[in-house]
Amino acid sequence: MGHRIIFATPAWHLSGVNTMTAKLAHALQQQGHEVKILLTRPDASEHHQYSVDGDLVFEHLSLPANATFPVIWKSLHEHLRDRAPCVFFPGYDFENSTVCPALPPGVATIGVLHSDEGYYFEMTQRVGASWNRIVGVSSFLSEFVRQKHPQWADKTVYIPYGVDLPTHPPPDRPSSGPLHVIIAGRVSRYQKRIDDLPAVLDHLAALETPIHMAVVGSGPDLDETIAACRRHIEERRISFTGALSNSETVALFERQHAILMLSEFEGLPLVLLEAMARGCVPVTSAIRSGIPELVHDGKTGYQFPIGDTRACAERLHRLATDDRASVSAMSRSAAAHIAQGPYSTQTMVGSYLQIINETIEEASRNQSPGRTGRMMPPPQLHPIRRWRVAASRFVRRFLKKRKP
Repeated sequence: MGHRIIFATPAWHLSGVNTMTAKLAHALQQQGHEVKILLTRPDASEHHQYSVDGDLVFEHLSLPANATFPVIWKSLHEHLRDRAPCVFFPGYDFENSTVCPALPPGVATIGVLHSDEGYYFEMTQRVGASWNRIVGVSSFLSEFVRQKHPQWADKTVYIPYGVDLPTHPPPDRPSSGPLHVIIAGRVSRYQKRIDDLPAVLDHLAALETPIHMAVVGSGPDLDETIAACRRHIEERRISFTGALSNSETVALFERQHAILMLSEFEGLPLVLLEAMARGCVPVTSAIRSGIPELVHDGKTGYQFPIGDTRACAERLHRLATDDRASVSAMSRSAAAHIAQGPYSTQTMVGSYLQIINETIEEASRNQSPGRTGRMMPPPQLHPIRRWRVAASRFVRRFLKKRKP
């Protein structure tokens, strides 16, 4: 008999976390488990904009359009309580993770740190005691939790993202002409630092680098980025495809020499795993989470300091002007590193199934830890803090009016 598994998300848009969730949910469905993607925002239908390969089942909380967070928390709590025994993944639903300590023991909870981002650390600090397992998607993240919270070391595990490994060696890329480079994912200044791209292109133009970039994806800063890159579009240095399906993007990887990532922080970039598995050489910012275990500088790819657009351009120029035999050798090293590591979908699903089975067993024995029966909202949503902030603003306005 399969388990009931619920992945919560405030929105379903293009992101590595949603892509990984879809991949894991689909694999669990195929093994006979009842899997639902639960959209928790009142306006969730407006944010259900990301299509993925495979059939997934989506549910919405029954909420009024103007639902406040306390109303959402009550609805989410009742939704999960009524579906116990089940396994709940709060994901990046930071505000609604508030319910975790109040859930009954029959709702096993698995918290996943998807990124080296303050929101994940705050959520773990606040409600991690109530999670049956804590997953870090990179060795850095799992080790960070163990060191910061040694009392949770035994329930903290490292499960990297997994990708579908190709059954054939990476195909040969063009041995002449420009270096083909792809940027894939959310087009956003926040986290992805897409506003660094025009400066990188300016440096490449000054170096007269033979290169063509393809930006695959959509996001809040797409139009602004296209406008900022207008000169380079006209000079055929870069093109924008818009959003593609995951399978279309993966097929495109096999025609690129390299993948560029400008991000300020990540967890374990799924797009990098998929691209490297197909022979794309990564050129990426030196993020502390995920990158050290994937990109060995000069062997499986190149790193550059975060935000250093000149250094980024120099790494790309080196690839573009190297002998293509050297680029091919690095391409094979990148693909082999993924194939020989713990980065397959099969390995990821097997690891999650193990902790799902363990936590369901714990829940059946009422062994879910840290369940205080009380909601624990994040600081910015805590009612006492909100009252203090409002009172402080009132006092400041009152005193300002009394000044002569």
